[in-house]
Amino acid sequence: MPASLEVMEDCEVFLWHGEQILPVISRHVDAVWDITRELVATMRQVREIVYGFAFHPVAGRLARLLLSHYQPVDGKPAPRDLTLDEMADSIGTTRELISKTLHRFADDGMIEISRVQFIFKDRGQLDLLAGHDE
Repeated sequence: MPASLEVMEDCEVFLWHGEQILPVISRHVDAVWDITRELVATMRQVREIVYGFAFHPVAGRLARLLLSHYQPVDGKPAPRDLTLDEMADSIGTTRELISKTLHRFADDGMIEISRVQFIFKDRGQLDLLAGHDE
């Protein structure tokens, strides 16, 4: 199973065989539990992302992204600080589909779009698309 390790500062990495590390782990059970809790939390986050890709259409995922990133208030402008590519990368689709979906949202009266901002017109409709309960 592939895995990765992210290092946040300069460090040394050691590779130990199981028989070498087992006595250390046995003496520091609390540390093992802490690591396990972190791994489980990360796996749950990844699961939610995968489920989101698998079970929510692009419109729902884009609505969720707009709501979470911009924290919109109906009628108030929000500066556009995400590119179409960044939005597409965030929800696992293409910039073309993002553009079409944004314009569909505009045609349906949920948002107004300009090159520099969004104006959210109907947050309730976006919430419905995102799968949020009102």
